[in-house]
Amino acid sequence: MAQTWKEKNEQMARDQQNAAAQAEQNKINYEKSFIDRGGWIQDSNMLRRQGAYNYGSSLGQKEFYDDPDMKMIRGLREDLSKGYEGAELGALRGEARGQVAGQASNYLRQMQGQQARGGVGGARAAAQANAAKQGFAQQGADAERKLLLDAGQVKRQGVSDLQDFISRQKLGKLGLAYGQQALSSADYGAEKGVQAAQSGGKK
Repeated sequence: MAQTWKEKNEQMARDQQNAAAQAEQNKINYEKSFIDRGGWIQDSNMLRRQGAYNYGSSLGQKEFYDDPDMKMIRGLREDLSKGYEGAELGALRGEARGQVAGQASNYLRQMQGQQARGGVGGARAAAQANAAKQGFAQQGADAERKLLLDAGQVKRQGVSDLQDFISRQKLGKLGLAYGQQALSSADYGAEKGVQAAQSGGKK
């Protein structure tokens, strides 16, 4: 019985699926055969170097990242990189204002005593007091401005220190990884030298 166009198309699709599945299986079989023949472990030095690198990298992770002291230091650096928090900055502002207010109060009290002893009163005394208050108000504003500038500097320094710390962590981890890799290569070279000497001695 002749196939219809629909049946032919369905058969063609099945054939394509079967061919694709067979190709994938052939690939798997070839790779397994390649491994069995030693194709992928032919360059043992390369595999040893990669294994040594991975081992050194894991050591670096433990030493420079997972170590409790390193975590603590990084946490402190991260906190400093944020600068003063809102409540902390508010407390510093309040402290600065309190210091200026205390200085102003003491100065005005002393000035009033001097005015009383000198017979200074009325408009003249009030003018002197207002001038002193304006001076302390400016001093308070200057102190707050300096505090904000210092806070900005603290944050910039904190960010810089954190970046430096992170770079050192990365370099430390890489250093151990490449160091282990170099040791592996040296060991491999020494083994090959011994093997070559032994092979030469048997001839």
